[in-house]
Amino acid sequence: MPSKVQPRRPVANRYFGAFLDGTLKTRGIASCRRDIPRFVREAQEEMLQKMARAETRQGLEGQVPELLERLGDYAALLQNGRVHPRELVITRRFSRPLNQYKVDTQSALTLQQLEAEGWPCTPASG
Repeated sequence: MPSKVQPRRPVANRYFGAFLDGTLKTRGIASCRRDIPRFVREAQEEMLQKMARAETRQGLEGQVPELLERLGDYAALLQNGRVHPRELVITRRFSRPLNQYKVDTQSALTLQQLEAEGWPCTPASG
């Protein structure tokens, strides 16, 4: 997407930023999506909060070892089976029935698999 300020320059479509009051603004990363598993969202949000506390680039770079260690902690939880399956569920909303999909998108393939297993789905309303 072109920048509104400088039309010849594209704008980043994946980023996060921190306001002075500590709130975050995120775009295009996993925690923004509605269908991301809770475990992934919470892990990413925790790490972004830690990163947001850095006041300088050097401060952020200094956090890298701690962030990598924390990422390893999350990976170990998964590897050791210590994450409840509900925390790993991916939810999707479908806007149309399976017979209206013309291309085998991820959504269409998921609906096909669910129907084959005896779990027919109806489109979400609203």
